Amino acid sequence: MEQQDLQKRLFIALILSFFVFVAYSYLFPPQTIAQSPTTTTATITQTTKETPVLTSGTAPLPTTNTLNTAPLKSSSPILVTLETTNFKISIDNFGRIGQMELLQSKYHDEQGNNLKIIDANHVKPLEVRFADTSLNDEAFKTPYTYRGNNIVNLSQASHTVTLTQTLSSVTLTKIITFQPNGSYTIKLNTSVPAPFFITTGHRPIADTSVYMLVRGALVKGADNIITTIEDGDALGYEKYDNAKLASAFDRYVASMFFDFSKGFNVSILKEANGDPLIFVQGNNGLELNGYIGAKDHKLLHSIDPELTDAIEFGWFSFLSKPFFKVLLWIHDYIGNWGWSIILFTLLVKFVLFPLSYKGMMSMQKLKDLAPKMKDIKEKYKDDPAKMN
Repeated sequence: MEQQDLQKRLFIALILSFFVFVAYSYLFPPQTIAQSPTTTTATITQTTKETPVLTSGTAPLPTTNTLNTAPLKSSSPILVTLETTNFKISIDNFGRIGQMELLQSKYHDEQGNNLKIIDANHVKPLEVRFADTSLNDEAFKTPYTYRGNNIVNLSQASHTVTLTQTLSSVTLTKIITFQPNGSYTIKLNTSVPAPFFITTGHRPIADTSVYMLVRGALVKGADNIITTIEDGDALGYEKYDNAKLASAFDRYVASMFFDFSKGFNVSILKEANGDPLIFVQGNNGLELNGYIGAKDHKLLHSIDPELTDAIEFGWFSFLSKPFFKVLLWIHDYIGNWGWSIILFTLLVKFVLFPLSYKGMMSMQKLKDLAPKMKDIKEKYKDDPAKMN
């Protein structure tokens, strides 16, 4: 009889838990990703004052002067804007991704504004730094030229943007082919040999919360080991030869380069506040794959399954990854994250029910023994040996 009562209580507890989750999902809906703050500063400050320590290897680091030289204006004229129903990418006259806006309503702020993930006053994606200091100084004073439509609809098919920068001793050509999913390929040609570096830019910004979140740079090396360098922890001379993936990431978004077949040489430099800044070593004919946008698991998997390594699962990845896959499977059928989490929680409780039930039964047995033990202690309180 007592066992049946215990089963009833457990069943009622599960039902009440279900309704608590339902009520919570309605009373406290998920918060919208915060809009990154806009800034009006007219100049970009010097990135760092420290000289990076050069180490031996095949991937040299940009020099201090190369790092410190930057375009004078935080916002530059836009050459071309590529639009889809989900995002909008703007290329400025220095050949960089000047801004990317996520257009889906789930990324809107409380005022309904689109989420802009590129900070105007930080290093931007696809920025090129020449190893030659004088050439680098000239490059940041010489805008790129572009011939084509200023606004391109990217929803139906890929589109190639060709940008040309003519300097006194070299002509640099960027050929960027954008895909409707936010991925792209970039090829850089120089008319004469002129070593350079290209960056993913300072990490995109989609979340401004003060919680202890991992933000910074992520590199997957040739040995498949994934290294994360958090904001504030960069040393300024980290190197990774033949890396497969390099990502500057926030909680929800990322800007990354990847090449899972040939690899590329990555250098990490330190910004003034200790944040990591990714550079890829380049010469004439450098080709890279890239992506910028939300860290959507399905989207990244559709581009390349290995690209999902750019999503961080923390210390408990061995549990988080299989749990997340189950959660995705439930979401495919339900179509709502709130209900998916509720059903996943109930599923976990159901799987663990035998253990919970066994623990509850053991507790009940101890509870039943408590009066008898009390009687024994009272009866033999003057004879501890007999009581034991």
